[in-house]
Amino acid sequence: MGREAQVLLNPACFLGESVTERFVCFLVCGNKVCGEVVAVCGRVTHEHHEQYEEDVGRMVSFDSTYYVPTQMYPAPPVFALSTRLKKDLAAHVRKAFELLWVDPASCANRIRVFLEFLMDYFEIPRSDINAKGEEYDLKLYHRIERLEAKKPGHKKTFNALCATSGTMQAIPARRSLKH
Repeated sequence: MGREAQVLLNPACFLGESVTERFVCFLVCGNKVCGEVVAVCGRVTHEHHEQYEEDVGRMVSFDSTYYVPTQMYPAPPVFALSTRLKKDLAAHVRKAFELLWVDPASCANRIRVFLEFLMDYFEIPRSDINAKGEEYDLKLYHRIERLEAKKPGHKKTFNALCATSGTMQAIPARRSLKH
């Protein structure tokens, strides 16, 4: 067996500074009422470190192992959802929980979609008319401002979610198609 094959089979046999592997495992919810089983997969990185330690006056070496989940199914909730939240709105948040492990940018986008639909639910318009009488799309933060005037107390949370999603741009208003 060649040296390269030994490295692939034995992470303790390093050619360089690190070796990356994959892992699969199952987790069981510790909540006695729940007990749900979650399948987890991801990557394992083994790193070998050498550094000079002044307090001992010599080089020391040590190995570190890091487990990084890249997918969980079913995805655990990041936070509890209100039982009063409509099912179709909750579905967007649950999808964001799933995407968090696979594609964080897509997770952030799903949160933004949830916020836009939540604004629709509270009948906050997607567009307005400017001083020239022209229709324009409202940015999400403007819609949040309008929600705050209608239902105070949510602005800080919604703006934090927007900041997390990294976007405050306007999503075009739904307009009828003209033939």
